[in-house]
Amino acid sequence: MLALGALTAVAAENYRNIGVNAKLEAMGSKLRLSHAEFSVSREGSFDTVRTVFFKNTGNKQLGHHWAADENLAGFPSTSIFYVTDTVDGAANDGMGGSIDANVTTSQIDAGMAAWDAIGCATLPIVNGGAVPLDLGLVEDLVGGFGSSGLTLVGGVTHGGWLPWEFFEIIGGPGGGNGILGVTFTFIWTDDDGNPLDSNSDGKIDTALREIYMNNNFAWEIGNAQGTGVFDIVAVMNHEQGHALSQGHFGSIIRNGAGKLVWTPKDGDNVMLAAISSNQLFEGFQGSDIGGHCSIWADWPLK
Repeated sequence: MLALGALTAVAAENYRNIGVNAKLEAMGSKLRLSHAEFSVSREGSFDTVRTVFFKNTGNKQLGHHWAADENLAGFPSTSIFYVTDTVDGAANDGMGGSIDANVTTSQIDAGMAAWDAIGCATLPIVNGGAVPLDLGLVEDLVGGFGSSGLTLVGGVTHGGWLPWEFFEIIGGPGGGNGILGVTFTFIWTDDDGNPLDSNSDGKIDTALREIYMNNNFAWEIGNAQGTGVFDIVAVMNHEQGHALSQGHFGSIIRNGAGKLVWTPKDGDNVMLAAISSNQLFEGFQGSDIGGHCSIWADWPLK
């Protein structure tokens, strides 16, 4: 049985300094926020594409992955379920209007279906439905964004399109103008707050993941509007890759002159560290497929 888990809202003036995990502990929750992974615009100047950790787990190279264990989420499952928030589902269309939540939901579903169709994996991805509730534990903990505090324990919540202010808070100055989307990972801990690895696969047990998109950017389906407007599926596929335990491909550095340098310079891999507004989803590339297969080919054994 799937369960939506609710936690009490906690107002916060600045996400980086609010002590999210201390508040989760005070609530009696065994959830801990582990890390956030951003996708950023290639056209922007924001270069924070590294994984930002909130929970010190010692070896930062240790992976985080789902575990098919009924003691974790409360139900046994070898599937990954996802739900979609339709309250925050409308996306800025860049022309003074919005793309309806029904349309954005269909694009979210298309993205998850594309990952599910990669043939090497034994992973069933199951659509838990579009929910007419304001979902999102992270936005609830941040406060001020109208969230119900509901999230999908043991699965992926698509929390919708949030305003510039949210991304300034979670990314720091410049985040609202540079972050296209973000995926948050929560982990399970024991009674002493130590991260769990229930199946001894060498990876910390993922409890849930949440995806949010930035409505400060303009969005579309495809690339009819050209530069400056982002294809929903291209960016959503990237965030869904993070939700399915995949990391970034490539990197961003600042050279001696202070300019951003992208590696690789060109490419259409979905999991590239940064995304162009002219980038379309035209199928997964080698590194995307290889990463997905290496993670999921032996599921649920590891």
